[in-house]
Amino acid sequence: MKKIKFIELDVLKPNNLKVLDLAKEVASLGEFYSVSIKVMERDRETESTQMFVEADNIDYEKLIKKIEDSGATVHSIDVVGVGPKPTKIWK
Repeated sequence: MKKIKFIELDVLKPNNLKVLDLAKEVASLGEFYSVSIKVMERDRETESTQMFVEADNIDYEKLIKKIEDSGATVHSIDVVGVGPKPTKIWK
């Protein structure tokens, strides 16, 4: 099975969950997990974010569970890279 090297997710999070805390939670999945989060939109109760996660072998199920356990919701996978040297593409 090919390894997931990076993934970009559209994530909706509640305002009471700080972006920094969410990033740290996701990064705690493994020693070499790198996480970047960009806030795209804010309203009174939520923030729409783009989350980029990079690691040698991302465990997708654990990643989604960690995000959901934090109180956020994954809306979609926007970019994914699989294989030994996947090409990164950006919007």
